[in-house]
Amino acid sequence: MRNLASCVTEAQGLFLMIANADEGHYVSLVIDIHTHLAGIGQGDTGCYIAPRKYKSLLYRVLRWKLGIAGAHNNGTLDKDYRERLEKDVIEASKNNALQAAVVFAHDRVHHHDGTAHDPEQELYVPNAYVFKCAEESKGRFLPAVSVHPYRPDALDETTKCIERGAVALKWLPNSQGMDPRDSRCAPIFRLLAEKKVPLIAHTGGEHTVRIRRRELGNPEVLRPALDAGVTVIMAHCGTKSGIFDQNWFPTFIKLAREYPNCYGDNSAFCTPGRSR
Repeated sequence: MRNLASCVTEAQGLFLMIANADEGHYVSLVIDIHTHLAGIGQGDTGCYIAPRKYKSLLYRVLRWKLGIAGAHNNGTLDKDYRERLEKDVIEASKNNALQAAVVFAHDRVHHHDGTAHDPEQELYVPNAYVFKCAEESKGRFLPAVSVHPYRPDALDETTKCIERGAVALKWLPNSQGMDPRDSRCAPIFRLLAEKKVPLIAHTGGEHTVRIRRRELGNPEVLRPALDAGVTVIMAHCGTKSGIFDQNWFPTFIKLAREYPNCYGDNSAFCTPGRSR
């Protein structure tokens, strides 16, 4: 798992070309860099989904679509969801369509003073659980950790996660409440640039979890990370999720042309909100 993780960081989580010294050619290693782990804490995973959100129509449809609609009644929701993800990776790997998936942790919402704001928490996936899943998956899952930069221990926790084998840091600024322009993010950016670990940051609209600061969906707020030399992967490329969302796709295009270390992922482009 560590060797594969090292390869992912060097390739910024995109299509990876690995040289074969014996035969003198390259092969493509395809990695899905945007996959969410989730759960409600069954099986001592530490995961959390707010009951109101879990019972919503959207989450009901998601569980039905994944074939785990009644898993919570059996106390196996977290396990069944994880196994479904791993099954999908295995199936895709049979025809070399996919070799691994980067799975995301999701840190708590934090106030500006650095304290956790649990009443507004709708989703939580601990870094420890992401590492556990990755280490047990035989290389099928690669861990992307989530550390809120306002936490007093943010730099120390991020350092420990990278040393353990994290292939990326994942942020959802407009929901988790971190502003990449805040000075507390600068040490994190220096660390990521030094260790060549990419930042995967949500951009554009968001409806799976509650939005707290809509303006933080603008790709422009990630300019400080780009200036620091961080490889930034802008999830969803600043596109709209809903009808009334602002379209920041042109802003993403501008940044991608300006910075060679700026990338985008096309996650959820197949959904009605982004398919345009």
